[in-house]
Amino acid sequence: MLADAEQWRRLFDTGVTSDSPEAQRLAAQIMDKNIKAKAAKAQVPQDAEEQAAMPFSDTLGVVRSALCGDPRFADPCGAALYGSKACADFANEATRIHVQRLAQQLERQLDQRPASS
Repeated sequence: MLADAEQWRRLFDTGVTSDSPEAQRLAAQIMDKNIKAKAAKAQVPQDAEEQAAMPFSDTLGVVRSALCGDPRFADPCGAALYGSKACADFANEATRIHVQRLAQQLERQLDQRPASS
């Protein structure tokens, strides 16, 4: 997670915005890595929502931690982070990606079910 936070810090040091292709690509990479790491560590649960919920919360935690370290996105007490446009933009995009992946995962599970007669 510290490596993820460092990537965010370096990315925002270059002056990119949260809606830039670079920021979106990095968000997707971090989410992919976290999802794969959680899946490898945990037993596969029966419920698709349970499987996907943990990596998403971990990912948002990493991003919040990274943004807290950037003075452009947070004040000393951290209150500005949650009201910042950058945080809102990222959370919206992360939610969209997360919902899309859940839908794909559910579709794969439904396709794998045997047809009932």
